[in-house]
Amino acid sequence: MLRVMKNAYIIDQLPENNLIELPTKVGAFLWFFMRQIKGRLLALSLLGVAGGALGSLSAYFFGQIVEVFVSTTDKSQLWDHLVTPFAFYTVLILIASPALYNTQGWLSSHTLPYYASMVRRQLALYLHQHSYRYFQDDFAGRLAGKVLEMPYAMRQIVNDITGPFIYAGTTFVVTLAVFSWIGLYFAAFTALYIFCYTLNLRYFIPRIRGLAEIASRRRSVMRGRYVDIITNIFLVKIFARRAHEDAYFRESLHETSGAVTKQELTITAMFRVQHVMNSTFMFTLVLAAVHAWNQDSLTTAQISMVLPMALNMISATFWLTEIYTGFFERLGEVQEGMEAVVQTHDVLDKPDAGHLVVKTPSLAFENVAFSYPSRPMFSDFTLKIEPRQRIGLVGPSGAGKSTMMQLILRLHDVQGGKITIDGQNIADMTQESVRSSIAVIPQSADMLHRTVRENIAYGKPGATEDEIINAAKRAQAHDFIKDLRDAKGNQGYDAAVGERGVKLSGGQRQRIAIARAILKDAPILILDEATASLDSESEKLIQAALEDVMKDRTVIVIAHRLSTIAHLDRLIVLEGGKIVEDGTHKELLERNGLYARLWGLQSGGFLADAHKHIED
Repeated sequence: MLRVMKNAYIIDQLPENNLIELPTKVGAFLWFFMRQIKGRLLALSLLGVAGGALGSLSAYFFGQIVEVFVSTTDKSQLWDHLVTPFAFYTVLILIASPALYNTQGWLSSHTLPYYASMVRRQLALYLHQHSYRYFQDDFAGRLAGKVLEMPYAMRQIVNDITGPFIYAGTTFVVTLAVFSWIGLYFAAFTALYIFCYTLNLRYFIPRIRGLAEIASRRRSVMRGRYVDIITNIFLVKIFARRAHEDAYFRESLHETSGAVTKQELTITAMFRVQHVMNSTFMFTLVLAAVHAWNQDSLTTAQISMVLPMALNMISATFWLTEIYTGFFERLGEVQEGMEAVVQTHDVLDKPDAGHLVVKTPSLAFENVAFSYPSRPMFSDFTLKIEPRQRIGLVGPSGAGKSTMMQLILRLHDVQGGKITIDGQNIADMTQESVRSSIAVIPQSADMLHRTVRENIAYGKPGATEDEIINAAKRAQAHDFIKDLRDAKGNQGYDAAVGERGVKLSGGQRQRIAIARAILKDAPILILDEATASLDSESEKLIQAALEDVMKDRTVIVIAHRLSTIAHLDRLIVLEGGKIVEDGTHKELLERNGLYARLWGLQSGGFLADAHKHIED
């Protein structure tokens, strides 16, 4: 029980299914997260019921006090008659009711912020399990927005349920009960009012919900467009496209404003109907009270109960209606967020998946089949790479080089055949253990918006300072790192590299990526165009660093520039997802096949142009 009441536990806990799947229906999706705080949810609800009941009974207890004043003729006996109702009013209304309200507020403040953070963490973990293809098909800013913003809407939904919904529901029940005691016709008027109020909601709320979903999608498109503009601001500036992007963004602004206007006009119409119902109800209730008082069936004290209780109930319905409009707008946000985030995972670990342990880093493709939704890639593809062999992959764009890398990393799963590392089928191993056995140095040399130290240590969490510096020295990076300084005055390894390493040159980013791979010390190394976009000086430094990092490892090098891979143990020439040549640089030149023709045609080692010349 003590552990459940610790706020940090709310964030740190994970559901039993380990987020393998999430419900696809909105109600089930909301309950999946709410049930993880069901103890606190129940406590908030009970506090809401108790507080709502006492708040509704305030007029009743006040009426009991009025009754004493009206019925007491001897003023000397006033306090004798007044002490009991006044004590009830003081204890229940003036003390208990505020205490319940504040207790609920205290518990809510200690629960809902952590609940929202819990949902964010679990959505982020669920998102991490999506395949690489999933992230290629969507805006990064849009996905981040859903993970960060949708939990706030879900927090507000919980707040609405445990606050206004319970308060209003309790108010309706208590008011009906008291009016039934005072006079059945008052209860009948109240029941009729609640029935009409419910009809009004049933008519307008589905329409408002639909319009809220449309408005939410429009806002999402608007946000995505603006994130796209900001992300590519360099391109916008160099092409002087400010006016063009303004028109592009303004189009979504018009669409969003139109959708929101339709939603708000519908809300206004709903409130207009409710105003008419409220006025009719109070007018009828006053006439009924006057009639009952004239007939001596209603006392002055009861009138002082009926009218305030009716006004309190009307206030509750107004509050509830306002909350309802926001509630369904938030439901629309959740629905729209679910459409983006809650999709079936393409790549999943098996329930009994093992942990890949590599002793001899051999690698094999055995009759592999794989297709993208738009095109086939591999069919009955077979390739065996010996332990600590260094191979180069050559081929035009679309030949299958990058797909091979992604399949080895289990960023996609094969659709036929198998891929083995050290004789172990990687589909039977956990994704994390497979990727932990492989170091990758990509062409983009991706950097996190953190310090140099954190970027290098990403290859080995918990690495010591000496290990980080040693890796940087081996990567020819230590000398330039010492001279780095960021806008906050941090120097050297403490300097921030900026978003995606924007504060570093291409060669500097690449050397930090190499240092990261050195620190990881994985038995298999993949280089994906690691020097393709560098100047000659940077390439020379990096080639020296790469020679060091490739020692005693199984290495796969993807390159368009043939001069960078000619020295490797073996070259594989791919075309259309098939191996068309296999051998050393010397052997392939002697065969006078595709590789030899590409080598002869290359100027600066760039393969794409050469291949185009061959096709022409």
